[in-house]
Amino acid sequence: MQKLIIDFDSTLCDSILAYCSVYSIIYKNAEGFKIADPNKVKLYSLKDECPLVENPLLMFDTKMFFDFLQPFPNAVEVIENLSKQFDIYVVSVCRPKNAYFKNLYLRDHFKGIKQFIPLINFDGTCKMEKGNIINSDFAICIDDGMENLESFSNNSSSNHNIIFGKEYYWNINNPNNYHRCLDWLEVYNYITLLMNGTNGLDNNITH
Repeated sequence: MQKLIIDFDSTLCDSILAYCSVYSIIYKNAEGFKIADPNKVKLYSLKDECPLVENPLLMFDTKMFFDFLQPFPNAVEVIENLSKQFDIYVVSVCRPKNAYFKNLYLRDHFKGIKQFIPLINFDGTCKMEKGNIINSDFAICIDDGMENLESFSNNSSSNHNIIFGKEYYWNINNPNNYHRCLDWLEVYNYITLLMNGTNGLDNNITH
C-alpha cells in the first residue's frame, strides 16, 4: 500500500489548545497571570500567550496535557477511512516521556494507524530530518511545519506534501507551493482528488 505520513502536534491533534488550557489551570493563581488564548498564539514556544512557563517542553511531557488534548474535528474518522487505502505512519519529534504518552494516545483514539515513529530528541530541539525515516517511491506527507515537509521533498521528488492548518510564522513562507488544508475534511477531499481524480465524500466520511 502507498504511505501516508502524518505529524502529531498541531496536525492530528490541537496541541496549542491543550497547552493553553493546562497553562490557564496551573498558573491561574500566579502573579501576572492572564488566561491564555490559543487563537492569539504566534510563537512556536507559545511564550506569547503562556509567558510564565520556564521550560515549555516540560508541559508536553505531562499526563495532564494529554488529558486535555483533543483530535482536530473529523481527524479520527478521516484517518480510519484513509487507512483502507494507505499504510499510515505518525512521525513526531519528541522526548522520551512525550513519546510514551503519544503512543498511548494514538492507541486509544485512532484506528488504522500502522505505526507510530517517535524521533527521540533528548535536548528537545525539533529540527530533525523526518524525510529520512520512511523510504518510499510515493508518499503523501501532512505536517504543519514547513521544514519537515521540505525534508520529505528532499528525500523523494515524488512525495506529495500538504501543509496542515492555519498560517503561522513557521509555515507561512511556502516557496514550493505545497497545498494547504485548513481541516481534516479538506485533507480527505484533497487526497481523494489526488488518488481518484474525483472529490471526496465531503461531510459524509463516516459511511
